[in-house]
Amino acid sequence: MINDIIRDYFAMFRIENLKKDNLANKLSFFAFYFIGMMLCGPFLSHAQISRRVIAVQFAVFVPIVLSYFSVLAHPIRLPKMMYLCPMQPEERKKYIYGSYYFRIGVHMLPGVLGVCIAVVYSYCDIFSVIEMLLNYLTVALLVNREPNAKGEVCGMVIGDMIFVIAILSGVIQVGIIADAEPDMGIKAVLFAVFCLIQLPLEIRHLKSAGKQLQAAVSFENTIR
Repeated sequence: MINDIIRDYFAMFRIENLKKDNLANKLSFFAFYFIGMMLCGPFLSHAQISRRVIAVQFAVFVPIVLSYFSVLAHPIRLPKMMYLCPMQPEERKKYIYGSYYFRIGVHMLPGVLGVCIAVVYSYCDIFSVIEMLLNYLTVALLVNREPNAKGEVCGMVIGDMIFVIAILSGVIQVGIIADAEPDMGIKAVLFAVFCLIQLPLEIRHLKSAGKQLQAAVSFENTIR
């Protein structure tokens, strides 16, 4: 089963899955554009910027955007080729849930690597490490941006809000850990935003994700 999950994960990571004209794709491409302007802006304006800051910017932002692109490319449903395979509900459940958990693990790998780079090249303390890992996890837990059978898009909107907050949080986080004397007040505000806004949104989103996972186990729902 695990071999099928790994193979299908990489097989579905195709550029055509990212060409749909929807808000999620616009947000993700905007995020890449935003990161590019942050990195290229100082060079275009002949401003001084250290390699250390560039490394920290990549370490913080790239894992978030890569996770979001993966969410777009990997919807929670069986691959089309598996529609013809005779599978028991328990087997489908194991495959679908296993695929989702595997995707979360893959998403967190670049996040952990990014944190390690940030620790080496910045003034990153334990509080910033925890904040970044939680930020990566909220994006890694997202499900695909598709409406359900009733056409409801609430989960999509919440997921996009979580992504936008994660990007903005990353912007502030870079400013904090790149500073030789980090402001603890700003760190406290950032953590409060996570607890009061991002975390409640994530809890609500996970409820929607649970319903999608359950629905995908049903053969009738996976072929709609």
